[in-house]
Amino acid sequence: MSTRFSAVLTLCLACSLPSSQVSAQQAPAQQPKDSTETPAYVIPDGTPIRLRYAEGVHSELYKDDWLVLKRPVPQTKKARAEDTVRLVVSDDVRIDGKVVIARGAPAQATITMVQPRQPKYQNTGLLLRLDWVMDVTGEQLPLRASPKGNPGSFSPEVISQEGGHEVRPGTIKDALTAGATLGLSLIRHKAWIPTGSRMTAYVHGDVELDRERVDRAQVRFPARSTLGLVTVYRLKGDAGKPAAITCAERQIRLSDAWQHFAFELGPGTYSCRAGAAKPITITIEAGGEYYLFLRGNRLKQVTKDEGEDGVARTTVAGQ
Repeated sequence: MSTRFSAVLTLCLACSLPSSQVSAQQAPAQQPKDSTETPAYVIPDGTPIRLRYAEGVHSELYKDDWLVLKRPVPQTKKARAEDTVRLVVSDDVRIDGKVVIARGAPAQATITMVQPRQPKYQNTGLLLRLDWVMDVTGEQLPLRASPKGNPGSFSPEVISQEGGHEVRPGTIKDALTAGATLGLSLIRHKAWIPTGSRMTAYVHGDVELDRERVDRAQVRFPARSTLGLVTVYRLKGDAGKPAAITCAERQIRLSDAWQHFAFELGPGTYSCRAGAAKPITITIEAGGEYYLFLRGNRLKQVTKDEGEDGVARTTVAGQ
């Protein structure tokens, strides 16, 4: 059989085959999809994030505000529309035990409007929009000021609390019409946002983070302690009058006002009391931080935010 005849015969046989068989012979085999692909870490919509204002701001006409003329506020800047405001994360956010947003991570807000302040109205004269917070992979995650809804501008209402300030979202109507009242309102409400003020923001929309990148980032964070850290602190009090505190059979002595003392306890529920006052109970979890505020002769458990603000104003008590 000649070479030419063999080539023609081969061509004819190929033409007689069904097209599906020809395609199967010519096309390379397709690789099956990997059904074991590692799922991403998901930060659910509405996840709360505790923030602190790294810089304070006040309105354009702050200098004309009679409420604070006698008490100049340090560490604040005059706000202008489109200025950005720096914030930082004050508590780790964990998903499946992994840190996905780290304490100290940067966040940003934008001033969207500055209203002239009026002496008769108790507001900041500002409108803000929360923009983003940075996760452990370096991505910027969108934020909003309310647990539900869409991102948008809000009027910051600043409430003075024991040892610090809390920023809460009000409405634009609040910013324009909220009237000031004499007495407690003028003491508790601030006409500016002080540096260090606290605020709760919320992640906008479900966010997926690459699992491998999150896992690699964990080497930057120390392992969580198996113990809980308890800090007892005292602000005002009779100078030179010691305070005796018993907590989980441990004796603690704050010899003067404006002092604090920290110690560790294992997981469990404990009883704590100051002197002969009625005891309180505190439940400790591994890796948790707890604050007990001595006011007068009574102990009170406060939030981590309030405790941090209070302790920042004190010195370590000698034991």
